[in-house]
Amino acid sequence: FLKEAISKHIKKTIFSPKIVSIEEFVETLSGYQYATNAELLFEFYDVYTKCTPKEHIESFDKFSKWAQILLQDFNELDRYLIESNKVFDYLTAIKEIENHHWSLEEQPTQYIKNYLQFWNRLKNYYANFQKQLRDKRKGYQGLIYKEAVNNIKHYITLNKNETFVFVGFNALNKAEEIIIQALLEQDLALIYWDIDETFIENPIHDAGLFTRAHKKDWSYFNTHEFNWITTHYSKEKNIKIIGAPKNISQIKYVGELLEKIHDEKQNLQETAVILGDDTSLLPLLHI
Repeated sequence: FLKEAISKHIKKTIFSPKIVSIEEFVETLSGYQYATNAELLFEFYDVYTKCTPKEHIESFDKFSKWAQILLQDFNELDRYLIESNKVFDYLTAIKEIENHHWSLEEQPTQYIKNYLQFWNRLKNYYANFQKQLRDKRKGYQGLIYKEAVNNIKHYITLNKNETFVFVGFNALNKAEEIIIQALLEQDLALIYWDIDETFIENPIHDAGLFTRAHKKDWSYFNTHEFNWITTHYSKEKNIKIIGAPKNISQIKYVGELLEKIHDEKQNLQETAVILGDDTSLLPLLHI
């Protein structure tokens, strides 16, 4: 859709711009490769067995049930560039308080001791897991984002003649903010938002929460225009509400609507189907 829109505005022959997702761009910037979920689990289990006393090592089956959740937490820590040691120390302290480990009147059971030792080992798991992935130049999303931030100055030095255009963003994590702002400040990038004035001008409207923060906090916008603020929301619209029981009935009716629109306009290029539930996508594609 973006390429088609560009073609309508350009009156001469050009090479099509390279269009990538933010994840692909960050991967290139970092010099690392995304590891698959299976690879991450096996690498983590290898670290787990090396960093855990033999008597406490669980089978891979049991390990995989909680390791997946922990990997998601590692990912969030790194995407938002949070100082991991402080988080792990804080978590350990919280768990000790929860189990009354601070009380001199109660002797913790062996189960509680093992439980608290697990939380104490988290910092070690995290550090060794990252080292093992870095040695192989692979990583999960958060680690790759962190490496991209560390590499941004070097990347800018090597790509002085490139122009990067960021479009379609709303909520950005800390790593994305740093990367985009670094390129903007070096005049190597442009950024275009799609926010309606109804949302951005209202200081308490949730839909404009992140965009308002970017507009206010990024020093780049002290000297550059904030593009674009639209007025689509307040324009008159023709809305029809149709009741249909159950998801399948709704999907079938969508099919009928699409067929009707296609018969009238002979194409569906200006038609969007927005689903309220992701699970409806596959049935919709097969109607």
